[in-house]
Amino acid sequence: MREIAPARPILMSVVQYHDRLESGSMRMVEVVEKAHTLGLDGIELRPDRWPGYREEAVQARERARALGLLVTYATFSTLFHDSEDGARRLRHDIDIAGALGACQLRVFQGPAPEGESGPGWDAARKAVEYARARGVVIALENLGKPPGATSAEIRRVLDRIPSPALMTNIDIGNYAAVQGQDVAEAVRALGDRAASSHLKDTPEPPDEGPVFLGAGGLPMSRILDAFARLPQRILHCFEFGGGTDPDGRITKSLAYLRAREGKI
Repeated sequence: MREIAPARPILMSVVQYHDRLESGSMRMVEVVEKAHTLGLDGIELRPDRWPGYREEAVQARERARALGLLVTYATFSTLFHDSEDGARRLRHDIDIAGALGACQLRVFQGPAPEGESGPGWDAARKAVEYARARGVVIALENLGKPPGATSAEIRRVLDRIPSPALMTNIDIGNYAAVQGQDVAEAVRALGDRAASSHLKDTPEPPDEGPVFLGAGGLPMSRILDAFARLPQRILHCFEFGGGTDPDGRITKSLAYLRAREGKI
């Protein structure tokens, strides 16, 4: 049994098994079972990494429930959008998150209005309330490019919509490798509204994608210490490619966290 504080559940994203899902050599229910077998507390599901969603959604949901796994759902929808299609997409994603039993829906910011009021803000607040009524928290993630790439941008939106149904997912790689921000400072700046993180490391030089924890150059101890100081529950989700050994990369990342026993 994994010896990690219950206030810091550890999840894995299905990105670790994307190649196998895409090729059909694994089904989503098997990936759900893999999360349990590896000693994780939950799984982040994604529609873009799930070719058989329509056929497998109910089975995956029920298997996660039977295994006692937390479920989150991550999409590329945005909180702010320039069209009615964007609004419909976001509402649809909230509905799917609810149907999957997901406690959280990861979205990106999109083009936030320049002013402090107006239809864009009203529509965003309605979406957050729609999610709240369905038991889903919208977790606003910092994208690796504008808009919504910096902690200041995310903070502005959170301050304008002070609802417990709107929180943030702190992607440490996007802040560090892409934006060059101090991740620990970003955690401190957003900490009261942090619901979750995407944990990964960044290779040196950062010419490839994210790697498993401890295999790169991020100041991971400082980052995890910043998360550890937050009083609320934080869902930590591994988000890095699985390559030819997804099980091994997840296991090594768990071992890295175990070595910090009592600190997260």
